Amino acid sequence: MEDFTPYPPPFRLDGRLVHPDLNRISGPDGEVRVEPRVMQVLLTLAALPGEVIPRDRILDEVWKDQIVGEENLTRAISELRRIFADDPRRPRVIETIRNHGYRLIGAVESAPEDPAPVATAPQDDPAVPGPAASVPGDTVPAGSPISRRGFPWMRLGVLAMALLVLSLQGDAWHRGGPAPHDHGPAYTAPVPLTTYPGRERHPALSPDGTRVAFVGTGGDLPPGCLNALYLKQRNLEEPLRLTSAPGWCAWPAWSPDGQSLAFVQGGEDAVTLCTVSSLGGAVRELYRSEGLIEGVDWTPDGKALVFAPRDGRAGEARLRLLDLATGQARPVRAAAGSTGEDILPHFCQRTGTLAWIHREAAGPSSLRWSAAGTDRFRERMLSRGTPGGLAWTPDGQGLVLSLAGMTGLWRADLDGGPLRKIPTGPDPVAAPTIAARTGELAYSQLRLDRDLVAIRAEGRDPWRLATSVFAPSTRGETTADFSPDGSLVALVSDRSGHPEIWLADRQGEGLRQLTSLEADAIDRVRFSPDGSLLALQIRREGVTAIGVVPAGGGAWTAIPGTDAAFLWGWVPDGHALLVTESVRGRSRPRALAVPGAPGDGSSLPVFPAHLEATSTAITAAGDTLVFTLPDRPGIWAVALAGGDPVPLVEDLAEADRRNWRLTPAGLAWVSRMAGHPYLWWRDARTGAASVVADLPGLGPGDLAVAPDGGMFVYPRQQVAASDLMLLELLTP
Repeated sequence: MEDFTPYPPPFRLDGRLVHPDLNRISGPDGEVRVEPRVMQVLLTLAALPGEVIPRDRILDEVWKDQIVGEENLTRAISELRRIFADDPRRPRVIETIRNHGYRLIGAVESAPEDPAPVATAPQDDPAVPGPAASVPGDTVPAGSPISRRGFPWMRLGVLAMALLVLSLQGDAWHRGGPAPHDHGPAYTAPVPLTTYPGRERHPALSPDGTRVAFVGTGGDLPPGCLNALYLKQRNLEEPLRLTSAPGWCAWPAWSPDGQSLAFVQGGEDAVTLCTVSSLGGAVRELYRSEGLIEGVDWTPDGKALVFAPRDGRAGEARLRLLDLATGQARPVRAAAGSTGEDILPHFCQRTGTLAWIHREAAGPSSLRWSAAGTDRFRERMLSRGTPGGLAWTPDGQGLVLSLAGMTGLWRADLDGGPLRKIPTGPDPVAAPTIAARTGELAYSQLRLDRDLVAIRAEGRDPWRLATSVFAPSTRGETTADFSPDGSLVALVSDRSGHPEIWLADRQGEGLRQLTSLEADAIDRVRFSPDGSLLALQIRREGVTAIGVVPAGGGAWTAIPGTDAAFLWGWVPDGHALLVTESVRGRSRPRALAVPGAPGDGSSLPVFPAHLEATSTAITAAGDTLVFTLPDRPGIWAVALAGGDPVPLVEDLAEADRRNWRLTPAGLAWVSRMAGHPYLWWRDARTGAASVVADLPGLGPGDLAVAPDGGMFVYPRQQVAASDLMLLELLTP
């Protein structure tokens, strides 16, 4: 049994639906994400509605683990009033009792406990084979208003227990870290499953755990074959190569009986869904896709495949089911009708539940799952890195995830609670796989070579360039930004053992460490227009936040409510940050005032109504927004005073929405030819566009451009090696 205390159940307050476990409040104006501490304040008041709760008691219960001032509580109450549109002079939700405390005067009602059901047709979906099961809470009707004393006794007990647990957990819950007394499967230390030259990726353990299929680049591959599908017996060293076609392959998945493997085969002309016998032999082609296929798995009865094809080369991925008897593919109804894309489908072979990852164009990813025989789904938001793989635990009660940019694997239980880390060592990991019958866990361990490459322009028309590694080290560097005068470069490096911000001169010398955040990741570093502050986005203990640090050194200041936002830069006068965030499934630009920055934030820019954007910048004159769109290629511009967007660049791919920068001297962006990235530059003075250089090994991070356009820095990443690792279950 796992030691798990449930979150308080959802409830309704003043016409809005409160989800304590998701830190979300939904109402007529859409969904609002709430800081964990603010939610705890609301839950403290909701435990005794109508009664006056002293300020000291709320501070003790919510901030018991910290010494804080009353301004923290005041800010939390103000945020709740903003969300509920509650006027403190004529309150209908929260009343202030002068010199004493607060009381909740809004009507509290019970509500369904399902965090995010999608109600469509009630009949079973014949396209999803497996045992019929209902999704708990999907059909629970909303209750009647409850008494002034609070929830019914059962729910009041759960709420009180959860509040006690929250006060004991303190920052562990606020940071999204593991709860005390974690229980669950115990594993041995990781041991190598493969040690071949080259790279082994996308492992798939057979149901009985005796074999592993994987995609490998080593060995004697035929001409044109970039990688191949291999099969290895656990007790044998030599693998069996199952494919030899030109191109690449990915996502092997075992049939429930362990006799066949499904996988994706790609080439220049098409991407194909295939199967092959685990003994070797002819490959059977089942489905040809116009775009990539982002994951594949078998239904529990082995009669169909679920997969995630993209609609064209750059389109969004949608889940489909392929009937192996008829060859017909149909949409998965539980995943239909929403914005964004759905990838990495995976069936629980025990329960028939289908899980997948949902991604919006901007905003956090979510884990979704649909019980067999239903066309509804449940959802859990993931504030951590983007999932790069998932696998069901054998009991069907949770999933194991790998998260981009983070070490370790993470277990997500379907009944809630924080993600729990499964330690795997210091290297990044990907693509977990679990043997359905034995519970053994394998994954791909990556060893990356990451650095920053500086391209210096020594002449133009034509370009004359000098290229070198910027501030080299034996560790990893991932992102950079130039100071407004171009004399300094801020870069992220883990040469101290953790990702930190370092400062160097333009030559990459005089390096000094600026921060000591000990974060899991630091990203999107941006100098303020006056050079006094650095904005950055960090992940620490799994929670994402945006904040600022003084460029001369000093304390980190987090900006509240930024766990679901993406940082892009500053407004021209430096009093606010430019971010994008998901609002009702659409990516919207927003300006966030920065405490302590010049100005008071009273003149925040107003963006055109209903404008969507995935990355943004504002021209130095402050009159034009430059941005990318979630569903169209290119870079666009629109006057903040109004008007229609016009294209500036037509060929920036959606995958490169971070690979462009606007400077006073011009616009830099990445264009891909035959899949290879090239740096382009458009001069602000002449309007002329030209190719600057190719960018071999362009990796994740930010393209940095000196204000004068005379120097460019890009992140280069190469996988030095990748091996498969195995975690065996410890027997009691």
